[in-house]
Amino acid sequence: MASSAHNPFVIMRFDSLREIEASMQAEVRKFGHIGLETVPRRSTLSDANARRSSTFSEMAIVTFTSKTRQPFPRTAEEIRQRIG
Repeated sequence: MASSAHNPFVIMRFDSLREIEASMQAEVRKFGHIGLETVPRRSTLSDANARRSSTFSEMAIVTFTSKTRQPFPRTAEEIRQRIG
């Protein structure tokens, strides 16, 4: 199994929407490929949280962690097998 030092995914814990907004603002240049040109305001994040059920967050976390707990593929063949 790959060591965590080689894992490019970092799960960060945020205590407030202010922290999320500040982190996103610091990295906004990296979001262009997903169509995000500006960082959403805290009020927008808050509204989204209020409207979204906790089931959504639970499913997203379960899906993400189930995929990232696997060792990273080392060959092109391993990559093809995973994306199937």
